[in-house]
Amino acid sequence: MQKALLKIPIIGDGGVGKTSLRARFIHNKFNSNYKATIGVDFISKEVVVDTALAATLAQELPSLSNVVALREHFQENPPSSEQPLRITMQLWDTAGQERFQSLGTAFYRGADACVLVFDLSTFSSFDNLKKWHADFITRADIQRPNDFPFIVIGNKMDCDRSVPRTTAEAWAKSINAVYVECSARDGTHVERAFKKLAILARPMVASSFGGPKHSNTVSFEHQGVNPKRPDAPLGESSGTCCS
Repeated sequence: MQKALLKIPIIGDGGVGKTSLRARFIHNKFNSNYKATIGVDFISKEVVVDTALAATLAQELPSLSNVVALREHFQENPPSSEQPLRITMQLWDTAGQERFQSLGTAFYRGADACVLVFDLSTFSSFDNLKKWHADFITRADIQRPNDFPFIVIGNKMDCDRSVPRTTAEAWAKSINAVYVECSARDGTHVERAFKKLAILARPMVASSFGGPKHSNTVSFEHQGVNPKRPDAPLGESSGTCCS
C-alpha cells in the first residue's frame, strides 16, 4: 500500500537555518528573529508537481530505485498525458542542540526521506553532517542507506562562503544524495530543493499520479515534544545577512 504522506525530518546543527528553510517553503516567509527549536514539531504540506517538471527533475536525481522507476514510468507514459504528481510532505523540524539528540530515535523511525542542512558560512556545521548522517541511519534503522532518499542543503548562500561547493558536492555524491545550495532569507532554490526531495522520496508508480489539478495547500498540523521556543534569540537564523 502506498503511503499518502511522507515523513521527512530536517536535521543538522543548531543555527544552520532548518526552521527558516521550512518556513520559507511552507509560508514563503523569512523571520531573522527565529529562536532555537526546542524538541520537535511538524507541519504538513501537500505539493503538486507538474509531471513535465517531475520528468525533468528525475534526470537530475541520483539513481535510487524510486527514481529509476519514475524514469521508466515516463518512458512508457509521456508527461503530457499525466495528471500532476501529488505528494504530502510532513516536515519535522528538530532541535540541533546536543541535549535534544536523544529524541532522535522516536522521530527518525518511519522516515521516508531526510534533509541534512548545513551553513555554507560555517565549515564546522558541514563537517558535523557526517555525524548527523550516520546517527540518522542508526536510529532510523535504515537497511539500505545508499538507496534511501537524502538531500543535502547548503543554506545561507547569501553569506560569505566557508565551504567550497565542490567539497559539499563530493560528500553528497559519496552518500548518493542530492545536493542543493539555498538561501532561506531570499528564497533562492528553496522550493526546487523540496520538490526534488518530494520526487526522490515518493514511491514512483502510476498510482502516484492522478487527481484533480489544484494549487499547493498547507495543513497547519502541529505536533511535537515541547515545541516551544525560549525567550532568548538563540536563532536558527540570526544576524543581518544570513538565513
